[in-house]
Parts: sequence; structure tokens; C-alpha cells
Amino acid sequence: MLLLNKFTDYLTTDFQQPKAVRVFCKGVLLAVALKLIFLWPVSSMVLQYHALESDDSLVKAFLMLPSILAQHYPALFLGISLAFLCVAFFLSWNYITAVLFLLLIINLNRIQFLMSNGGDSVVLMLAVWMIGMVDNPAKEERSRVVRYFIFNVAVLLCQVQVVLIYFVSGWDKVSSVVWRTGEAFAYIPHLDFMFNQGFTEFLSDSVTNAILSWMTIAFELTFVIAVWFGKTRLWVLAIGTVFHVMIAITLSIPDFAAVMIVSYLIFLKDSDYTRLRSHVTRFLP
Repeated sequence: MLLLNKFTDYLTTDFQQPKAVRVFCKGVLLAVALKLIFLWPVSSMVLQYHALESDDSLVKAFLMLPSILAQHYPALFLGISLAFLCVAFFLSWNYITAVLFLLLIINLNRIQFLMSNGGDSVVLMLAVWMIGMVDNPAKEERSRVVRYFIFNVAVLLCQVQVVLIYFVSGWDKVSSVVWRTGEAFAYIPHLDFMFNQGFTEFLSDSVTNAILSWMTIAFELTFVIAVWFGKTRLWVLAIGTVFHVMIAITLSIPDFAAVMIVSYLIFLKDSDYTRLRSHVTRFLP
């Protein structure tokens, strides 16, 4: 009962780590904006030669109105989308912006379906939880408690979902003979359309592949536990950053790596940024 009371107080007494959450939201916006810029020519081509499926319900048709604009005026849609992301980046995060951002992600995923990967699903998930990450306090006590609760629960559930991504991935790998033996890495060089051929020789040794497989499994399953503890949190996030940078380099999917690295920001604390600022100012004249 005491533990439950402490957890309830944690959720309802104040916004937990608001500075870190604001940085997280801006990081997600920046990642989406950069992907939009880099895929602009491809997105325009897709919209020009691939007609989007018609909507079979009024609700879906309403939600997909922006993609209808994109179908007929791709440059206008992409320009408005980029302008919105830029404005949202500099404004304080609020419920209207959050809902519009989720709507934008849904429509971007629809028009960029030929270039989609797991990172797009992660962004969609992050956008859902970001709706609750508004830290503007209300005037009335009851309203403040409700906003504290919505904010803190949204942050916690977002963290849990990122952790579950690693748990499901790690569990799937450890349950697979292909991953346990290292054969999965032996198959990667055959992905000519995305694999960086400079690493072909490196992945030609079965022992190396087995080591890499178990290192991947160990990291993903360790992340599930280590990210919750102060002494291991920053270490596992740093290792994960290197892990995803290597994936970006070898498999040419920088957008997925960027999204996963940005998702790590939800685990940082306000104190981490205070400590970082003190380290930076120490070296400034």
C-alpha cells in the first residue's frame, strides 16, 4: 500500500522531468522534419505515379484529407507539412499541436508507404503518447492534478513501449535458431538494395557473426532492465546510440536509427541536462 501511495504521488504531484520531455518532443519533430526534407523528391514522385486508395469510411476520409491534398498538390502539402514542423519546433508543446502532429504522421505514413520501415511505426507510437506530454499547469487544483497525471502517465507509457520494442525484438532473436547461430548476419550481405558492401568481408566469418548475434541479443534484453536504473541508464543509452549508428551505416536506414536514438531522450532526466550544461560552460571562456 505504501508503494502504491508513493507511485500515486509521483503521478499526481508535479510534472516529472518536464525539461527532458520538452527536448524529447522537439527531437521527434526534428527527426520527422529531416526525413521529410530528404525524402521530398521521392515522395513527390510516388504521389505522381501511385494513386492512393480511396477511403471506405467518413472518419477515415476526414483523417486523410491532407493526403488528398498531397495527391493533387504534392509540393504544397510537403511545404505546409515542413512549415508546421518548424513552427511546432519553436512553439511550446500544446494539445492542438500534438493532435495535428499525430494527424500529420498518419498522412505522411500513407503517402510514403513505399519508403516506410519500422521507424515510421515507432514515430506513430511516439506521436500518440506525445499528445499527453503538455506541461502547461492549470489554475485550479483539480485540473492541475489531472494534467500532472496525464503528462506523467504518457511519459511512463512511452518509456514502457520503447522498452517493449527491445524486449519483443530480443525475445524473437533468442528464440530463433538463425540468430542464435549467427546465420542472420550471414544473410545480411545478400540484401544488395540496402547493405553497405564495404562490410561484406567482415560478415564472412561464422564466429564473428555468432558473436555479433549474441551481442545484439544481449544488448536488447539488457536494455529492458538497465534503462530503469540510474547507474546503468546512461551507459545503456550510449551503447544503444552506437548500436543504431552502426545499423544506419551498414544497412543504409538512417531514419530508423535516428528515430530510435531520439526515442532515448524520453529516458533522460532534467538533471542530465543540468549536468551537461555545467560541463559545457566549464570549457567556455
